[in-house]
Amino acid sequence: MPSPQPLEDEIAASRPGPGGRINPATFEVRLRRWALLLLVAVPAVWFLAQQLR
Repeated sequence: MPSPQPLEDEIAASRPGPGGRINPATFEVRLRRWALLLLVAVPAVWFLAQQLR
């Protein structure tokens, strides 16, 4: 079994080269991560703003 690549190599390999197209699956994963982050962050910021009034 081959040893796993270091994380930075794996991240660099997932990025498109200059003029390259992004993989649709990678784009979907990134989009879902941003959506989840915003789904959690927006209510948290709203709650903190209300508490500080």
